Amino acid sequence: MIAELFKALLGFFLTFEEAEEEDGNGNVVKTGKKKAQVHHRGMLTLLACSFCVFAVWALGMYPPGSGFVWAGDFKAEITAQVRPVSEKVDAVDQKLGTLQVSLNEMLAYSTAQSINATKRRLCKATEPEEKSRLTIDIQTLVGKYYRFSGSSYAVPNCGEL
Repeated sequence: MIAELFKALLGFFLTFEEAEEEDGNGNVVKTGKKKAQVHHRGMLTLLACSFCVFAVWALGMYPPGSGFVWAGDFKAEITAQVRPVSEKVDAVDQKLGTLQVSLNEMLAYSTAQSINATKRRLCKATEPEEKSRLTIDIQTLVGKYYRFSGSSYAVPNCGEL
């Protein structure tokens, strides 16, 4: 049964005929070999059916839920899913900004205290080597203070301490 169906289907696309050749005298002689003849109508039908199957798949008709997605549909769905996460990230970012400002204020205050303590030691120092080392330390601390606060620090004189 299946073999007959296959032969019928194959017959729609191809037929086999005995090949004919001319002999040396101009007579046509059957050679006993089979020659395949392609039926273009069958090939075009197969091509049309293949296109129809592709179109049904591409439009998402079979299997259900498959096929192509319009970019606008996909973007709207992703945007709806990302929005809550984005709001949470914005809230965390705002909190981090507040913490960064507080941290910079604390570091600037601590650095100002270190500058004043180093200046007091500089005022009490007697040796030139120690004075030059403490002056460099103060310059370094003033640079750190500027990095933390965004403004320069006015180092007090020895009489102001």
